[in-house]
Amino acid sequence: MAAAAAAVEGEVRRDMWGQEYRTSSAECAAALDAYYAAFLSFGRGRVAAILRAAAADPSCALAAAHAAHAVAPRDPAGAAAFLAAAADNLVSCRPAFRLKSPARPFVP
Repeated sequence: MAAAAAAVEGEVRRDMWGQEYRTSSAECAAALDAYYAAFLSFGRGRVAAILRAAAADPSCALAAAHAAHAVAPRDPAGAAAFLAAAADNLVSCRPAFRLKSPARPFVP
């Protein structure tokens, strides 16, 4: 358990709605907020914003998961790589944001 806690890097931040996530990059945090704003307004630049976030902090599982969603229609292999990065960094996520295992799918 102590090893897992030591592996967690970055600080806990809050997105524009107050949800907590962990990143070691202010640039990643700003790009996540830009992504949310562009996504909600159907604006251009949302894919570029989330790719900036993922590049700024490869250990941010939230940015990687959003990046996977953004690139999946045109780049399934790239989406798989982002999902793998998100899965590798689950220890840094709040339980509510953790990906569900295919063996234990989400059931509402």
